[in-house]
Amino acid sequence: MPGQVNISETTYELVKNEPGLTFTPCGKVQAKGKGVLEMHFVSNA
Repeated sequence: MPGQVNISETTYELVKNEPGLTFTPCGKVQAKGKGVLEMHFVSNA
């Protein structure tokens, strides 16, 4: 999506408790060379 930051489940697990960030699950995405990954949009609160 234009204007949004998309992060993987692995990155989400590393930053999910950072203050000031909000996360929205955006489902599974096929990533070249990685397979199917669960992804999240991240934004400033």
